[in-house]
Amino acid sequence: MSSPPCPRCPDKTVASDLPGAAKRADKASAATDRGFYDSGYICCIHESLSTVVQHILKDSPGIKDDPIIYKQIVDQLNFVKERSRRKQPVGKPRPCVLLSIVYPNQHPLSGADGVSRQPPQICIMGTFGGTPPQGRVYSHFCIPVYPNCGLQHTEDDAPSTPSSDHAHIHACPRDMRNEKQWLIAFLYRSQSAILGTWKRPRSDFKRGRHIAAAHRMSASSATAPQYWLDEETQGWLRLQCRNKLDEWSAKCHANPDFAQACALEHLVSFLMLPYN
Repeated sequence: MSSPPCPRCPDKTVASDLPGAAKRADKASAATDRGFYDSGYICCIHESLSTVVQHILKDSPGIKDDPIIYKQIVDQLNFVKERSRRKQPVGKPRPCVLLSIVYPNQHPLSGADGVSRQPPQICIMGTFGGTPPQGRVYSHFCIPVYPNCGLQHTEDDAPSTPSSDHAHIHACPRDMRNEKQWLIAFLYRSQSAILGTWKRPRSDFKRGRHIAAAHRMSASSATAPQYWLDEETQGWLRLQCRNKLDEWSAKCHANPDFAQACALEHLVSFLMLPYN
């Protein structure tokens, strides 16, 4: 099923061009402190970008044909789960789009009452160290978050030149400020806990340096969101996730060695790149 490059840009406009009344309606309907983290909120979670790649590869057609590669992927996911159980998650605090309901202080592996909790369903976000996403998995599943307008892609899926026509996504009630932000359009249940809502960076400057370290490394303690996706954009994102996964599976079926090659490619980049 086809979908427009952006649900909030019907005529290649951007969110700032939308009528003020529409943006105010979005804010009034979603920016309340409901006492829980609702679907569509942009939240903070301690996660590694590599973890989502392992989830994608684990169920990719052809990956089980190589028992060694498959075992490495499963072992890595089990390691992530164990670290989360000990409340020592891998990765670092990152923004994510939450697509399920989560209550404060709810850990996905063990609740305060000893009852197992359903892990949060998310799409993770990241800046990739300010560089274009590297590797075929990231290149296929990444969607730019406006004001990042994305990249045109060459025939071999290698990132090339900037393009405003590339599919992209907008946050409400304002666009996120980081021009290097990407969203990985793969929906999965993270083993890490939601830390809070993602904070809007302070615009203060001191001696020419932006002082938003607290934003980068921590989350808001309140459950009221500072950024979120409206219902239309959530539906669009879910469709993007399904379409991209179907396209990915088709690539894997067309070439039985494709998924294994992508797994080895990711292993090399994981060892070399700092942002994973």
